[in-house]
Amino acid sequence: MKKIIYILAIIGLAFGACDKIEEPFLEEITTIGGDNNIQLQIGFLENLTGVYNLNVLITESELISAQKNDLASIGPVPDWLDYEHNHILRSSLTGSWGIELIENPTTDTTITMDIPFNIEDEWVVENLSVIVFISKAETREIIQVEEQNTTNSLKENLTKVILEEFTGHICVNCPEATILAHDLKESFGEQLILLSIHAGDLAVVGDAPFDTDYTTEAGNAIYNYYAPVGVPTGMVSRSDYQGSTVLFKDSWEPAINASLEMAPSATIEITVELAK
Repeated sequence: MKKIIYILAIIGLAFGACDKIEEPFLEEITTIGGDNNIQLQIGFLENLTGVYNLNVLITESELISAQKNDLASIGPVPDWLDYEHNHILRSSLTGSWGIELIENPTTDTTITMDIPFNIEDEWVVENLSVIVFISKAETREIIQVEEQNTTNSLKENLTKVILEEFTGHICVNCPEATILAHDLKESFGEQLILLSIHAGDLAVVGDAPFDTDYTTEAGNAIYNYYAPVGVPTGMVSRSDYQGSTVLFKDSWEPAINASLEMAPSATIEITVELAK
């Protein structure tokens, strides 16, 4: 028997009468395998040119382990031993940069697919989320994003952006930036999705208590490609803001506001089935 969790996340206009596209997209991901399943229905709200990729990530929150901290006003220094790590990238089901979804989509295009996946033994199911986004293959800019956790809730039809935060557990300034990210989440609500990527020299595994490894192959690839000058830094839907894609924390809020002014180009509907 399966526990079925539904979420409807249609941004902007509702689906009209559309064609259904199932192949060859299913063939590209059937090797993932697993007892659980993510069903996606994707639609486009305008005619677009170029190739677009599908990215499906698994994140986990409420992970308690040590974190370096340099600001006593927000927590213990220099070692915050019971720090709560949230929105941690655990796995990308579609590789570092996604799989090819479609070329030159039009407003009468919908795509339906199933992505089977496994849940690792050390993951806590109740703390997992699925993040799905569509990115332009050439620029890797994200045109639409949605998140599904393991609660059964209906989300509003809103334009959404994703803040990818580069961080590390021996980064002394990262807790302050992470608090800012969560404050922004409180302000923007469902319009903002958070993703925490542990990568780089300040995310390396060391002696106890900093012996927990939160790095991933996909996270390392993303970090190396964008090559931030340091952490904490972040990207807002991988879009350019004032000449830069990777931003320091003071630029996160205005970049989010700028991205939310843009009309969405696609819709994403997610259904997750977890095997008991």
